[in-house]
Amino acid sequence: MGLSIEEKVARDFAVRAHGDQRYGVDPYVVHLDEVHDIAVEFGLPTEYRVAAFLHDTIEDTGTTVALIEAGFGIDIAQLVVTVSGFGPNRRARIADAEIKMVAHPRGVPLKLCDRIANGRACLRQQSPVKLLAMYTREYPDFRAALYKPSQRSGFDCTALWAELDRIFEAR
Repeated sequence: MGLSIEEKVARDFAVRAHGDQRYGVDPYVVHLDEVHDIAVEFGLPTEYRVAAFLHDTIEDTGTTVALIEAGFGIDIAQLVVTVSGFGPNRRARIADAEIKMVAHPRGVPLKLCDRIANGRACLRQQSPVKLLAMYTREYPDFRAALYKPSQRSGFDCTALWAELDRIFEAR
C-alpha cells in the first residue's frame, strides 16, 4: 500500500526536520517509517499514520507546535504534542507525556506504535542491548499508566498491547 499525499508530505517534512539525526546506526527516517508501518499494520486511521511520521519532531527538533498545526491541522498537532515529553531527564519526559496521554487518550495508540517500533528495533539488535533492558524495566509502569487511558482512546488497542506484552514481558 502506498502513502497518501498527506502521509508523503508528513514524511518529507519529518525527514527535513530530523536532518542528520540517527536512530542507532540508521538515518532517523528508518524509525519514522517503522512507526508509520506499525500504525498501518494495526489498522490505525490516517491521522495516526500522518502523526507517526511527525511524532518526534516537536520533541527532538526545532519544530514548533504552530508549524505542525499550520501544516497538518490541529488534530494531528494535538496527537504529536500529546506523545511528546519534555523535562530535564528521561523520567521527567516520560511523566510529562504520560500526564498528557491520560488527559488526551487519543494519543495513546500513537505512543504504543512508537514503543513497539523501539522494542522491535532492539530485538533486531539495531539498538544497543541496554535499550532493550531499559524499555523492559520501564514496561510495567508504562503499561500501568497507559492501559486504562488506551481504553478511552477511540481505538481498540488490544492487539497493540498484546504485541508490547510479547516484546517486553518475557524478557
